[in-house]
Amino acid sequence: MIGNVAKLSGQGGWDPEGDVESYDWKQQIDHAFDNVDRVLQAARLRGWEDVYLLRSYQTDIGNHFEYLVETLKKRVPSHRPLWTALGISKLAEPAMTVKLEVEAIKQDK
Repeated sequence: MIGNVAKLSGQGGWDPEGDVESYDWKQQIDHAFDNVDRVLQAARLRGWEDVYLLRSYQTDIGNHFEYLVETLKKRVPSHRPLWTALGISKLAEPAMTVKLEVEAIKQDK
């Protein structure tokens, strides 16, 4: 946290044990959203509802984008953060297909 702002670098599609389910891109997107939520809550934020900026990095954006949109809408149906979606050729881990980078702000109570 920097003041009341949390910046999370790439949260990928690994499971709670740190494993990536090889090329199961839907599961990786679900895990990436879970991982962001978990880190935000550990930083004492509410979760996705505090996110104001999202950057997604996807290796097959043409096929995966719609599912990522659906997943975001399910997580925060009444909230739309600023979003830049990037299609990339690969990520550092060969089996990884998605990473999410977010910035969130802790709301005053």
